[in-house]
Amino acid sequence: MLEVGDETVIVEPGISWEQLDRALAEQGRTLRLYPTSYPSSTMGGWLAQGGAGIGSSEFGYFPANVVSARAVLPDGEVRSFSGGDLELVAEAEGITGIITRVELRTQPAAAVRVSAFATSDARVLQSLVQEIESSGAPVWSLQYINPTMAEMKNRAPLREHFGEPAEPRVTLPESYILLAVYRERDAAAAGAALADVAARTDVEVLPDEIAVHEWEHRFKVMQFKRLGPSIVPAEVIVPLDRFAEFLERLGNQVR
Repeated sequence: MLEVGDETVIVEPGISWEQLDRALAEQGRTLRLYPTSYPSSTMGGWLAQGGAGIGSSEFGYFPANVVSARAVLPDGEVRSFSGGDLELVAEAEGITGIITRVELRTQPAAAVRVSAFATSDARVLQSLVQEIESSGAPVWSLQYINPTMAEMKNRAPLREHFGEPAEPRVTLPESYILLAVYRERDAAAAGAALADVAARTDVEVLPDEIAVHEWEHRFKVMQFKRLGPSIVPAEVIVPLDRFAEFLERLGNQVR
């Protein structure tokens, strides 16, 4: 990390998200958003690849949170990119040049709370997300898992320490599960809005034990690989009004 400002930080691209977040915490700041590969992936790598992550429900895609980037071009020229020119670097997979410095926006550090909801119907899940968005609830992040993922999480072996489980087994309902994460200071407003939406969409409100467990394990999305080889993950963009249709087609076509 090179420099921390009131609302931004300037960093070199090889710093991991976890390293950066720890350094920001010493200044009372934190990241606006980060990938689920937070413990090991680099800030420059995400800018080069692009995408959404934890916190994107409020702050959008990562490149939208970058103020400027500096890169060494193929001919050796060192150039800074900002504004609309950032599109020449963001999501370019390094074709434009080698990223050497980035300035990105941060936010004040804050504790968070998490609520979890479940439904067996993809269309109810879609309605739940739409209702949360239209309610204006101050939700920072929304994440979901599908029934197959829940079932595999339940079957995945736990980590062990000297032959004994190193963590408790938390069994998930084999349904669509939505996690809604919001700041502690927004708990009253977010909690009331989420409770109202949950009642209107007829979803199950899951125990805090499940909500907290899934949030604390948010960086372990590939733990089901303990069951054996699996497909490679990818990222797709789906219109929210066709979300349920997409999930149903995915379930029918991918076994």
